[in-house]
Amino acid sequence: MSCPTLACHLGQWPMMVSKLKKLSERCHRVCDGSANSLLNQLTADATGLEVVAGPVEATVMGNLVMQALLDGSIASLDDVRDMIALSFQTKRYTPTRGTDWDALQCRIAHWSRLIPST
Repeated sequence: MSCPTLACHLGQWPMMVSKLKKLSERCHRVCDGSANSLLNQLTADATGLEVVAGPVEATVMGNLVMQALLDGSIASLDDVRDMIALSFQTKRYTPTRGTDWDALQCRIAHWSRLIPST
């Protein structure tokens, strides 16, 4: 089944959240999307995980620090993480109550079944 819309994939939401919670206690959002406060808070609320947003410049920093790591200017991946954490501001979003995400997921699953496959 092929479906070009996001609604078709929302039915997979519970499985994705379950896998994410097994991997981490928090969700890290980087690059341009990390500047979207509404999306960050909705992600925290929907997953029940803390969201750490930023840095916006993650792609550039990733390329730069990997080159420095490869040429020996930075000793280890832990040093890379420490350097980035000290160099860039991040913002934390904690989950809040208010939306019945389980009920919403049931509605989304229903809607996704109504969308014809292509």
